[in-house]
Amino acid sequence: MVTIVSLMRHVEKAHLRVGLLLLMLACCGLFAQSALGHAALVSVTPADGSHLDTSPAEIVLEFNEPVGIVDNGTMLFQQNADKQILTPMVHGNVVHIPIEVELGDGAYVVQWRVISADSHPITGTVSFTIGDTRQPLSVETDTLPGWVENARVTTVTVKYLGLLAAIGVLVFGFLLARDDWAPIRNLTTWLFAFAIVGALIEIPFAAMIQAGRTIGVGQKLWDAYLTLDGGFRASAYVLVLMLVVGMAVGRLRIHPQMRMNLSLALAVGAALSQTLSGHSRTKEPVWLMTVSDSIHIVVAGIWLGGLLVLALGFLGRWKGSTFATEEDIASIVWRFSTLAGWSLLLVAASGVTMAVTIVGSWDVLFNTDYGVTLLVKTALVGMVVCMASLNRFLLVPRTTQSPKPTLPWLKRLVTCELIVLLIVVGITARLVQLNPNVESVVAEQGFQTTLYSGESKLDADHSVHIMVEQVSLHRYHVTAHLLDPEGDMTQAGKKLNLSWFLPEQGLGPIVQVLEMDADSVYMGEVTLPLAGNWLLEIRASFDRFTDSRATVEVAIPN
Repeated sequence: MVTIVSLMRHVEKAHLRVGLLLLMLACCGLFAQSALGHAALVSVTPADGSHLDTSPAEIVLEFNEPVGIVDNGTMLFQQNADKQILTPMVHGNVVHIPIEVELGDGAYVVQWRVISADSHPITGTVSFTIGDTRQPLSVETDTLPGWVENARVTTVTVKYLGLLAAIGVLVFGFLLARDDWAPIRNLTTWLFAFAIVGALIEIPFAAMIQAGRTIGVGQKLWDAYLTLDGGFRASAYVLVLMLVVGMAVGRLRIHPQMRMNLSLALAVGAALSQTLSGHSRTKEPVWLMTVSDSIHIVVAGIWLGGLLVLALGFLGRWKGSTFATEEDIASIVWRFSTLAGWSLLLVAASGVTMAVTIVGSWDVLFNTDYGVTLLVKTALVGMVVCMASLNRFLLVPRTTQSPKPTLPWLKRLVTCELIVLLIVVGITARLVQLNPNVESVVAEQGFQTTLYSGESKLDADHSVHIMVEQVSLHRYHVTAHLLDPEGDMTQAGKKLNLSWFLPEQGLGPIVQVLEMDADSVYMGEVTLPLAGNWLLEIRASFDRFTDSRATVEVAIPN
């Protein structure tokens, strides 16, 4: 049986190994390649909702960072015709979408799809009309079925569970049951296999999400793998390779200590491969994000795997080991709690660093799926901390003095901690798939579609065509055309005055002024803070003495 002194010596060695590892990560992070934030659309030429006299030669999209192209991800829609696949070209952060055929009079919509540096797909639409046509085209663009995203979250959960638990099992399992290496080795092998299966099954679902379409049953896994961006492919390749080698190392006839060290190094390397893609690669300073992400992953794995070892020990999994007596269990939990406390500090520090850098604003935290999911994860981790504190400061001291009354409660709380952490891993798998950038989230959710488009009478001789589009969170773009009795465009000065009212909330007027461009089109943007049925009043002055007015109702969604 392992003595307390020898156990503490091994714990000290573990501290040294972890410390050296974190130091190496910090040094490597200093040389990490810099990157910008999450891709967001900056400008579109011609502008969304434009009226053109002739067919455009190309559509130009400008983003705030370099993006990648999705094969067959850009489509041209037109009235009473099949959609056409367009072939975009990318030059850094500018995407050129050539229109290789002459488009006749009519309404058109171009659906585009690109990949940002953090592997998130960004999609949107550009609508325009040509010639005599003024009415924009309304189409249903391609969308992925919900089960694809859910399937990927499940596979990522499986991958993270196997990977993180393996790290903790190797660290604590060998230290706490080192006289019985076989069950540790077998459990680690199963966890490695668990992570490999999750990583491999994730590939086709990741390819579907990036491509924006489902993949047929007959398509090869290798073809799906090749469609993915380089960062994701590199992380998947390194993870699978290291874990396969780790499984082989576990069967080598070498000293158990050496075998554990090699297996641990490979497991940590596989975990760190996940920083090759994702949010940590797209926020400055990248070196700080990379180091924080690496610490977060490794230390969270130690915490999760350690709890797994304790729970299995309580179930009698490590027979003949340090779990032989109730006194041994109490002392082990005490030492685990000490290391878990330091782990918590590192997890909290790295998590806060990443959250502040990635989220960046209260608007993102409370108004995006990413922010809300992060809050749920934080609340669950807080529950685990409360249970761990109860163990550390109440049950463990009492168990040391009198094991029988309190040991059952100690076992229950450790099991509850493990269950909640497993749920946290699932939420984390969902979190890493979400885009924390408000502008990109807006594009992904289709906010750049038309909320209202219609024509209303201003007076006996004039009418107005109004189009309202949501371009970002709470931000709306308004386009207006003034028309004479023949339906031709006319003017009412350089500016057009609008007023927004929300009667059910007693809100308004919110005054908006549209500026006229060279094509006699009035355009402008307005911020509307609440959802509801807004009344939009348009006032146009065609002479010095009379204001012509029209009122329309615009439904602003949540």
